[in-house]
Amino acid sequence: MEDLTNAFDNFLNSKLRHEVFNIGGGPKNTLSLLELLEMLKWMSGANPKVSFAGWRPADQKVYISNINKAKALLSWEPKTSLKMG
Repeated sequence: MEDLTNAFDNFLNSKLRHEVFNIGGGPKNTLSLLELLEMLKWMSGANPKVSFAGWRPADQKVYISNINKAKALLSWEPKTSLKMG
């Protein structure tokens, strides 16, 4: 939450009045669903049952938040690591 709060604070303290920003992990904090499952298994000790199916038309194979606008206009970028988040 701290990263999100910092983004809001930076916006409120700026001279900007109306903007839309992507507030996410950006390219430095990407991981696949399989990597996330491994991280959750390591952190919780649980071993969830996973099943696979074919791709659906609306599935996204990759999603990376483009945080360039927030970096440029708010001097903001995420500071919380994946594990800490």
